[in-house]
Amino acid sequence: MKKRVFLGIACVLFLFFFGCKKEGVSLVSTGLRDQPTDRKGAFKWINAVNRGQVVTIMQEQKNGDWMKVQLADGVTEGWIRKVYIHKGKKQVIVFTEPAKLYDQPDLDSRIIAALPAGTKALMLRTKDQWYDVSINSGQNGWVKKGTFKKGSDVTSRLRHEVALGEIGRSFVESSSMLPEGGGYTYTVMNLFDKNPGTTWQVGNAGIGDWVEVTFPEPVSIKVSMINGFVKVDPRFAQYGANGDLYKLNNRVKSMRVEYLDSGGIQRASIINFADTMRDYQDAGVYKNVLRIRFIIESVYKGLKWNDTALGELKIDRQ
Repeated sequence: MKKRVFLGIACVLFLFFFGCKKEGVSLVSTGLRDQPTDRKGAFKWINAVNRGQVVTIMQEQKNGDWMKVQLADGVTEGWIRKVYIHKGKKQVIVFTEPAKLYDQPDLDSRIIAALPAGTKALMLRTKDQWYDVSINSGQNGWVKKGTFKKGSDVTSRLRHEVALGEIGRSFVESSSMLPEGGGYTYTVMNLFDKNPGTTWQVGNAGIGDWVEVTFPEPVSIKVSMINGFVKVDPRFAQYGANGDLYKLNNRVKSMRVEYLDSGGIQRASIINFADTMRDYQDAGVYKNVLRIRFIIESVYKGLKWNDTALGELKIDRQ
């Protein structure tokens, strides 16, 4: 009898535990860690998590910032920040007309962003005729009913989390990148590794390609960049310049900088690069920025390839 009672209680607890698991949706593209910490060297990356990916919430820290989740494969588990997960079902919307993203469900509140038609977002909650949504830049805000319809997906695979010194956790996204080749990777994350011998690269000259950084809050910043692929690789000496990848690839000549300030105003400027300097070059100072995009406008032609390379992007609090 005691054994039956024990088994009955165990079954109830099992059903209760698994029945209480909650579904969540990732609001950003980031990664799972084996430990709930940001401390360098204290954790390992387990798996990538894309924006819009559905997860199962396994555990939450009561007095901490982390939660443990399980991916859809039913096996892979790891830690992720609570603020990156929406607890609830995945609801995607797409804006059918231009809309404004407000700080509060009030037309008199601050405008965070102007959303063009076609923008996709994750719906988080509702309040009267207002909807709390998460847009692709990782920002939350309120939109008025009647400007959107049900959508299909919001995944962004080229968006990454990056730590920017005193600024804190930010997000970087690129329009495209070259596939791995020649023993090198060309991901946008190479711009933040303090190594000009690794690059973000785009093909077909890269005119119109861009890198965009979104900050956790409005911040005044000073930007500097190392242009080109600052590396000599003897394996490519057969193509000229003794294998100088700086000369063999395109370099950026000018960029258009578009940025959204804390008042929701879109601003723009042009920056130009000298082609004789293989170190950091000044790329401007920008005030109260929420999001900033660097768009390639023109290039210096490479001796061999039409791929355009950018070595480093340094952003400091001003």
